[in-house]
Amino acid sequence: RFALDEADEYFSQGYDLLTRTAERTDVEMRLMFDLLDRWGRVFNYRGNFRDLLERLQPHEADADALADPARQAMFYAWKGYALFFVDRIREAELDVRRALALGEESGDRRAIAYACTWLSMVCSARALYAEGIACGERAQELISSDIDEDFLANEIMAQTVFNYWMMGEAEKT
Repeated sequence: RFALDEADEYFSQGYDLLTRTAERTDVEMRLMFDLLDRWGRVFNYRGNFRDLLERLQPHEADADALADPARQAMFYAWKGYALFFVDRIREAELDVRRALALGEESGDRRAIAYACTWLSMVCSARALYAEGIACGERAQELISSDIDEDFLANEIMAQTVFNYWMMGEAEKT
């Protein structure tokens, strides 16, 4: 708990520094989106999805204006993830599908893996289990080679297993 509080405080200070003026350079804008991406895990571990959504939503126009599809993909992946947990499933699906398209446009394996993972989660809620499993397997292939993120690896496994379980195929887990 205390480590999360400390991490949240540091992210908050960085965010305040990066957003204190309306005019930001391209470098500051990229740093802000990197910070929001990394901060997403803190919100996740706290189960604080409404606050994550409230932190992200004011920056949607900035994300759309960003000439960086990989960062855009991560923004929409986290936004879709937060929407899922505040029970806005259809909106979550739209955002994670957008994240996947942006990730594919950029060729960024990490962004694609995150988008596939969150899409797998959304698919389980919409009874699209086969698609959810395919997304989870794709994400697993992407991270197995060169992306070292334990958080993502655990989420991929959990979402894929949940889709199998919902299909009644728990033995495959």
